[in-house]
Amino acid sequence: MNDMNMAHSPRSMRRNLIFPLSAGAAAALMGGGALLGWWLNNESLKSIVSGSSPLKPNIAAGILLCGAALAFLSLTRSSEPAQICSALSGIIVLALGGLTLAEHFFGWNLGIDQWLIQPRANDTTQMLRMVPATAICFVLMGFGFVAQSQLVSPRLSLPLAAGLSVMLVFVGALTLVGFCLETLFGSRWNLLGMKVSELTAAVVFLLLASGMLALLLTKHGLVWSLNTLTTAGFVLGIVLMVVAAAIAFNHTRRMLETTSSLSQRQEVLQKVQEVLTNTTDLLSHERLYVILGDERFLSEREQTRLQITKDILAVRNLTADNSNQQRRLDQLEALIAARIDWEEKIMAARRDRGFAAASEMIGTGPGVKLSDDTFRLIQDMQDEEQALLGHDRKQAEAASLTALSLLPLAVFLSMGILSLGLSFLNAGLTEQKQTEQALRASEKRYRELFESNPNPMWIYDVKTLSFLAVNAAAVRQYGYSQEEFRAMTIQDIRPPEDIPALVKNLSLVTKGLDGTTQWRHRRKDGALLDVEITSHDLMWLGRPASLVLINDITARKRAEDEVRQLNLELEDRVEKRTMQLQAANKELEAFSYSVSHDLRSPLRTVDGFSQAVLEDYGTQLPEEGRRYLQTIRDGAQRMGVLIDDLLTFSRLSRLPLHKQDVDMARLARDSFAELAPEKKGRKIELKIGELPKVHGDPALLKQVWVNLLSNAVKYTRKRETAIIEVGCTRENGSATCFVSDNGAGFDMQYADKLFGVFQRLHRTDEFEGTGVGLAIVQRVINRHGGRVWAEGTEGKGATFYFTLEGAKQEV
Repeated sequence: MNDMNMAHSPRSMRRNLIFPLSAGAAAALMGGGALLGWWLNNESLKSIVSGSSPLKPNIAAGILLCGAALAFLSLTRSSEPAQICSALSGIIVLALGGLTLAEHFFGWNLGIDQWLIQPRANDTTQMLRMVPATAICFVLMGFGFVAQSQLVSPRLSLPLAAGLSVMLVFVGALTLVGFCLETLFGSRWNLLGMKVSELTAAVVFLLLASGMLALLLTKHGLVWSLNTLTTAGFVLGIVLMVVAAAIAFNHTRRMLETTSSLSQRQEVLQKVQEVLTNTTDLLSHERLYVILGDERFLSEREQTRLQITKDILAVRNLTADNSNQQRRLDQLEALIAARIDWEEKIMAARRDRGFAAASEMIGTGPGVKLSDDTFRLIQDMQDEEQALLGHDRKQAEAASLTALSLLPLAVFLSMGILSLGLSFLNAGLTEQKQTEQALRASEKRYRELFESNPNPMWIYDVKTLSFLAVNAAAVRQYGYSQEEFRAMTIQDIRPPEDIPALVKNLSLVTKGLDGTTQWRHRRKDGALLDVEITSHDLMWLGRPASLVLINDITARKRAEDEVRQLNLELEDRVEKRTMQLQAANKELEAFSYSVSHDLRSPLRTVDGFSQAVLEDYGTQLPEEGRRYLQTIRDGAQRMGVLIDDLLTFSRLSRLPLHKQDVDMARLARDSFAELAPEKKGRKIELKIGELPKVHGDPALLKQVWVNLLSNAVKYTRKRETAIIEVGCTRENGSATCFVSDNGAGFDMQYADKLFGVFQRLHRTDEFEGTGVGLAIVQRVINRHGGRVWAEGTEGKGATFYFTLEGAKQEV
């Protein structure tokens, strides 16, 4: 644009701060909305994301504070109160996360979980308390905001805030990865153990951390200085650590699951054994009562029956995921119920009819079969649980062995990651040293290019507008020394009247390479230079600057001014010549009027009086006298026709063209029909082929057809059968019309004279005419952007061609 471009304009900074400001505002809205949902008891506002657990009050408050802090820091010009508010928000969030971690690790109950929302009757303190992972995230986020305040050394604030932000980005990304794995492939693939209830907080922390990084990039000039090789090494190490942690977590989870499954299997076996024992007790009580008839043996029967029901219910709950066991429990309940009912009948028979009747029922009834079926079913349940227990024990042993083997593997992996990191860091430092050496060499080359450039060049500070560096060509061109240049600004080399334009352009600067623009510069001796400059933004010793290349165009401007003056003089000459041409046209029109009126009148007089003499005195004159008078009349009439043709030819250059679509075939047929007097008594064969439709003046084009066809009719007069052919040929998309005849023809060496005015190749006594017809044809065709020519052979006929190039042609 010009030599005033700034590296970081306020407009570009405001544009780059849109994302962190939007991220902070979005987080604040989500946190505030969740708090409002708790106060209004609105579940949809609490959850934010459908399907996730409600955001706990303390989490919502922390998110609100973090979002507000990020928004404060993202203001274009952060004032001191805004920075203080941001630091206070960070301290509060840091305290909130730290105290929550203390409650988890030390078993304290500081009551901070009820500061904002009092728990309802069915809520507990643990239900409102955030999980340790979320508390750690708040601690990291709080440290990040505090790091950007005045409380931390500027040397530590940028890397500390950047590192914490990157850590939070990884935490949020890992949570999202775990959720996506579970959504796509099932819970077994969620190797990181992330739950959908943590999705909202993960998204918010990812958003806040990304906004923090964008803020550091924009306002604090955060730059990733490690090269690609070193960065790749650290990324590989982090990925390996995450993979190792995920594998360890997965195997630990499997070990816990198998341990829990073992406990469950053992409890099922215990309950099944209790059912078996209690069922046996019921049978023993019934037998003792039948034998001894003592009612005391029946006193604990009801309690035992109730215990069996409880045990069966417990087994049913423990084996809810085992359809086989559930089916066996249904059968077992029915068998035990039937067995108890049969025992009641036996005991009733013992009371009413005595021992013999009861013994007979025991020996002959279904009791034995019911007992056998019950014991067999219980044995089947025990067998299956024993098999599952054995399988779970094997899995537990495998998980334990894997977990134990992962311990040394984790050590080796950590050592490997550390070794890789050191190796990549060493390689990166080596590459960095090589890059620095290459950069110094490049800087030396560019310095030489800068100093040896034949055109003036300089670098100036885009904030102060002062010169930072000037090459030798600028010193020679402008007359100032290097020291004088460095004590000046770019305003000092401008004429005073150009300063307002310079100030105006300072508010219109853009970043990047600009197009060339023209300015006026002032030399030390006061002489003005017309210059053309190109500027490019760069950083010069940590300061935003602009590199300017100057091209002196004073001589070119002077030449342009001279050319402009010559153009003005040429335009004046053209205008004068146009006026002269208009005057000449008016004189020509006056001449045409004079010819058409003043010359025709004497001709009519000569013709009229010659006719009168012939009519009145013809009988008194000798034959030779009458012939002379007739010759006078013929000459006068021919002179009239010649004057008419000449006037028609001159008017063709002045008549405007009224173009429209014209059917050339129809125009040719109509023109030939108008030649009826000339065709009378003759045998003429006319062939009209395919002709194009053109865009032109129909009246003038008809004159072309009339003249060409009239010529063909005239020059075939001596043929017994005249053959006239009209057609069109096409070549390279252009149509060429022609009129061909078998008449007298012409010698081709005189072809260039055919279209001249008054040019004739035949005597008047052979073929009449004025020699203007073909000149009219040429004038009409030329005005339509085409051309006309002829080919012929003496005694064999002629062909006239014409084109209408530039006209719209359609077949």
